[in-house]
Amino acid sequence: MCPINANAPHVDAPSSTGIKLTSIAIEPFQLPADSNGVTLDMTINGACSRASHTDWLGKCTVYCPLKSTAVIERGYNGALTFTSIASPEVPYTMPSGLELNIASKCSKMSGHTDAWGRCVLRCQVKPTVSLGSGTGWSQLQLTSRYVEPPPFQYPSDGTTTLSLRKRNSCAVSWGHSDSYKTCVVYCPVEQTASIGSGYGGPLVFKNPRTGTSYTPSRIMHWAWGGLTMYTYADGYVHNVNERSQSQCQQAADDFNAAFDVGDIMDVWHYIEEGFDGNTFLIDRVLHWSHGSTSFYFMPSEKAVSTCDATAANFQSKFKVGYDIEVGYPSGPPSGQQVAVAGIHHWAYSGTGLYFFPEVSDPATCSQTASDFAAKL
Repeated sequence: MCPINANAPHVDAPSSTGIKLTSIAIEPFQLPADSNGVTLDMTINGACSRASHTDWLGKCTVYCPLKSTAVIERGYNGALTFTSIASPEVPYTMPSGLELNIASKCSKMSGHTDAWGRCVLRCQVKPTVSLGSGTGWSQLQLTSRYVEPPPFQYPSDGTTTLSLRKRNSCAVSWGHSDSYKTCVVYCPVEQTASIGSGYGGPLVFKNPRTGTSYTPSRIMHWAWGGLTMYTYADGYVHNVNERSQSQCQQAADDFNAAFDVGDIMDVWHYIEEGFDGNTFLIDRVLHWSHGSTSFYFMPSEKAVSTCDATAANFQSKFKVGYDIEVGYPSGPPSGQQVAVAGIHHWAYSGTGLYFFPEVSDPATCSQTASDFAAKL
């Protein structure tokens, strides 16, 4: 028995004589069109995955996001072969005026992660245009780009520009450290501009006399009352319940070892070299630059249980001072083929392809979808 096209006429009468069957080349498959005559465009717009249809249909169903196309919600009952055709590489068009330069460590956003039920990360970026909007669901690739740091611009109180000369030994501000649960070190400086504001990322303090340096993770106050600078030392662990086990005193000792009383502290932007060209895949941008300084995005590694590890992986590749370049990920080579058992929806709402792969076991459907995504 051979299954034949369902559109063939129904003929029950058998033949008692010998016949000859000859194969005839069929016409290329014609993609369907909607009621307005717009033909389906099957351009994948993100990672394919196991569809929830698998549970209620009782067989593996794969979902692929499509670039907006004709709305064709009917399917196809028959075997097909999908063959990948590489699209021409087109650079991603960033919103006008937007620049993404990392200002401090990127981290997991617990509230957003809980609300969405998937991992959400945030990077503080240097002030840029304010864009609270993001993108739709579409896989993108972030690439780190090294940028030569500009000279540090010392702040001013309007009449006097900040200068930093050590007046006395640096020490731990235990009250601040206990309150913020991280090491805070203060340094008395000779009278300068009174600047109570700080700086939200790491900087390098260099000693022009000796060449030694110290790197605070952030600045709380540049010069409180024009006489005292307060800095964070996030790299030193503070035990709030037992100061003897805290590393904050070590942070103060390291600061004092780099600068003697009377030494000038030159300020430089901090940047680690050697991380240019690292890549990271995301599924969506939630906010390009919320409040002009916060970049929120959803990694393709979406599991909530491993979101802290995903944030650490991102942080290991994307360092403070680097630009974040946004582009389309490189897909697999063209000519990849996948056998399909049938189509459930060609283009649901014009953006969703649902199909039945040859391997129909629901228990292995996630892996089947992953194998498919690796080819197309």
